[in-house]
Amino acid sequence: VCAPQSQRTPFIVSWPASLPQGTRRDDLSENMDLARTLCDLAGIAPDPGFRGRSVFSDPAPDAVFATVGTGVAGAKASAASNRGAWRNGGGWPRRCCIRTDKWRFDMNTRQDGATIAEEEEDWFLADVAADPRETTNLAYDPAHRATVDMLRSRVLAHVAGSVEPEFVPAFSEDEAPEFRPPRIAGVPD
Repeated sequence: VCAPQSQRTPFIVSWPASLPQGTRRDDLSENMDLARTLCDLAGIAPDPGFRGRSVFSDPAPDAVFATVGTGVAGAKASAASNRGAWRNGGGWPRRCCIRTDKWRFDMNTRQDGATIAEEEEDWFLADVAADPRETTNLAYDPAHRATVDMLRSRVLAHVAGSVEPEFVPAFSEDEAPEFRPPRIAGVPD
């Protein structure tokens, strides 16, 4: 699940010879903006395959997206410990978030390798301007239904246009013995 403030990771850049000291911005950015931003600062053309933007020379987006989880059959809440089923008994779902200047909305988008049923989408909506700690879920308040519908449609369009990655195992020793950490001779497991 996208935890409160999960899309508020500070993006801090310090380059005394090139950037004015103490400049602070609050426009939306994503982790994938880092590569293009660093290339821009270094005066290097970014690889065409890099997604994102340079936070110093490209316009800010009106929204950013984040996804957590795989949503594959049998997925667990904790891939590392292989524990945690979803409340309906299925695998742990993939969850997608959209964040705007005003709203954070997230929902489940895949479960057990398939598009999820609407009743399992488990919506969350926070007004990040009025509730910066994102403690109140407004998604099921009828006063916010139009906002939910608009953000939900954007999430679904984003998901439909995204590349579906191949399943990558958690690389636990049980799943892929070749990824077992090296052992030091004479030290017990």
